[in-house]
Amino acid sequence: MIIKDCLVLAQDLSAEAELQVVGSSADGVGYFWRNTPGEVRLVPKSGSPLAGSVFEATLMFVPVAGGITQAQLPATPNYKAPQPIAVTGSKWSLTPADVSGAFALEISVKELAGSLKLEVGMVLSKSLADEADLMLDGKVLPAPVVLYKTLGNQKLVLQPKPGSPLGKANLSGTLTFKSTGGLVESEVSFTPEFNRPREMTDEGLVWNLNKTTKSGTFGLEVKVDRLQGVLGVAKCFLISNQLADELTIVNPGSSDKLMVRGESDTSAFVVTWPSSSPLIELGDELFLYASGDVDCVAAIPPVGEKVKMTSAGRAEWKVTGSGTKSGKVNLSLKSNFTYVNAKDVTYRVYSKSVKDEIRIQFGGRLIPADQWGLEAGFRAQTLLGIDPVSSALTGKGCKISYTVDGEQDKIFISLPNPRDFAGGVSYLVSSDIFKVRVWTINFSFSVNGQSVNFSDKAFLRVKYTG
Repeated sequence: MIIKDCLVLAQDLSAEAELQVVGSSADGVGYFWRNTPGEVRLVPKSGSPLAGSVFEATLMFVPVAGGITQAQLPATPNYKAPQPIAVTGSKWSLTPADVSGAFALEISVKELAGSLKLEVGMVLSKSLADEADLMLDGKVLPAPVVLYKTLGNQKLVLQPKPGSPLGKANLSGTLTFKSTGGLVESEVSFTPEFNRPREMTDEGLVWNLNKTTKSGTFGLEVKVDRLQGVLGVAKCFLISNQLADELTIVNPGSSDKLMVRGESDTSAFVVTWPSSSPLIELGDELFLYASGDVDCVAAIPPVGEKVKMTSAGRAEWKVTGSGTKSGKVNLSLKSNFTYVNAKDVTYRVYSKSVKDEIRIQFGGRLIPADQWGLEAGFRAQTLLGIDPVSSALTGKGCKISYTVDGEQDKIFISLPNPRDFAGGVSYLVSSDIFKVRVWTINFSFSVNGQSVNFSDKAFLRVKYTG
């Protein structure tokens, strides 16, 4: 007996043939495009007798977790239907539905061991916008896009959409600077830098905005190889998170402002900014925020009312002290797009008469103001207390001092002098003589070194009775 046409084959199919996806490189990833036919081939290796043989090849769909279904990627000829192996091999046409997702494929030949596998197959849209979102700090880019040059921790992320296999694609993404006529590329810094292609990851691609010095506008784009279109922002606003970096406080110059109650005492709160400020185009608005004794001043425009920043480069508020109420109010300048106040100014509204602002106790007894000069008597060590009526002259930077009229070496008052006037203060008053003596203890007040002027005096006349 003579046997013709004998074939010598390896036992394993992978030694005789390759699985190829038309249009994809041999890197293990097979790319298919939504609503577009693609082709899978079994290609016999050079010299393999598998080509044109009597054997048949079968294509099988292998689902992957979170991927597409077989119904979303129909094949012609059908899956699991054996096909002849021609001289050029076998081929199947796959037409994806309008959905992205991952899958795997396997080709087998019944008479041979093993199979040919496409471990990573994916269906993608040709449009990048269908496959990914551009995120800022974990959120889809807001409008407008505001970046902060002073933070150094903001993250721009090209993030695959749920279900998209883009993160597993061997495709590179690139961040590109786009000029808006504002900042130039060297004035904006990301890590990794602009124009550096990087391969996609499951988490997408991340660029960190670095600290810089200039405010202004610029655009940016992200492109991914083989995908059409870009994701980007036509205009980003790069500013400081601290409002004080974006404007100048002209007035008041100090952080404490003394105002006399009932005298229509008015102070101007004035700020300026350059006509080139990006906050103007951004449409930012300035406003005053009040805390503390908010009804001891009135402002025009009112506290909380927003003032739009314009190319005029100036805003002003008139702050007037109350006619009837003493107190301490903190006014802060804020804006919509910055979150560190430009300046905090404490307005201290006080009565011209010191008798309205303090109470004096001696020996545990309140001394009415009309009796401060009537010689409060003492023999032993006695407690002298000064208590504020309002908050106007209390807190950080506020001091109370005393002087003594009379034989100063015969009376002893506990130190320190001056001392902080954060609230009520107490002194111990004593004498070591055995004769009647009279002294006048005078009190004065200051705020950050600035004397507080009254129309009358704060004092207590005391008498040692021996």
